[in-house]
Amino acid sequence: MEVTFLTNDEEEFPLPSKFVEKCTNIKISGSDDPIAVDVSVAQIDMIAQFFESLEAGEDASSFKISEGQVTASELLAAADIFGISELQDVCKRAIAEADKVQRYTWEEVKKHCTEDDCWLLVDGKVL
Repeated sequence: MEVTFLTNDEEEFPLPSKFVEKCTNIKISGSDDPIAVDVSVAQIDMIAQFFESLEAGEDASSFKISEGQVTASELLAAADIFGISELQDVCKRAIAEADKVQRYTWEEVKKHCTEDDCWLLVDGKVL
């Protein structure tokens, strides 16, 4: 059985009820009507991936957030709305790790644009 959610981008996204039962802030009413939630399809998709990884026997702490889909902060907001404490913990750790990353200003990056010294930027990361 599935529970269908209506996202804030007005898409319907079904989740298996066995996953929804683990969400402490979502109450299944028994109605077939979609449950409106203030999250995007991408956020719910990441929630589904999280539950699928747990179902496959992976440890919650090993779950990797696909930053191309959503940021850790965006996924944390969705985990808060759904009430998924394990995913909240994963997101908080990812945010803390990201805060440890060296940050560069655009002015600093521009200094490394010579024939002998070239920094490459990919998806917001300096390589």
